[in-house]
Amino acid sequence: ACDAYARLGDAYGQARALNALGDVARKAGDVEASRSATVEAMTLFESVGNISGVADCLNDLAERSRLQGNVERARERAEQALKLYEALGSNEANLVRLNLALIALQSGDALRALHLCAPLDDAFDRAAQAAPRAQVLATTLAAQAHLGRWNEVMATLQTRTPTLRGTSMQMFNVRELLRETIEVASDAGESEVVAALRGLVGALSEDADGLSAVSSWVSDESS
Repeated sequence: ACDAYARLGDAYGQARALNALGDVARKAGDVEASRSATVEAMTLFESVGNISGVADCLNDLAERSRLQGNVERARERAEQALKLYEALGSNEANLVRLNLALIALQSGDALRALHLCAPLDDAFDRAAQAAPRAQVLATTLAAQAHLGRWNEVMATLQTRTPTLRGTSMQMFNVRELLRETIEVASDAGESEVVAALRGLVGALSEDADGLSAVSSWVSDESS
């Protein structure tokens, strides 16, 4: 498809095809192929003045840098994407803010992660976006745990878990963040928090494998 668009001189179509290839490569675990396709797509989007496409690519690249552990590069790209989305007045800016919260948490700045997450739950609720809401919840819990705010962790579990029924536990970020929260709570001797996370797992999980996987983490950490 990319070659066909190139022969037609359709830079926009070629950029979209390359972006799709980047997603396929990412899901297949080929990070370098994914990055290369996304960078090429971004260049083409820039050539036709498609700012939204450029922002999409920047945010994708930010997430990939974060997953590779390059948090400074991830933050730089995400902040560039955020400026573009804000200039466009796009709701996609909230997805970048979520990415920045994950970047902050990964770099050890749990307080900034909490600050970034604070307005996002309502925003994703209004947009009926359950998956990002689940990621916001998991990020919030992990940040609160790292700060030792156990009363806040319990309050978050009690007030926000019921709103997220039906969200799949197969989401990588949610699974990993819950695991991280369980480990921090267990290390701190917060058995009540570890037990309460069982309720969160049940509320978020439609998938039996996902439920079993996270439940096993809870059991392992609380034993």
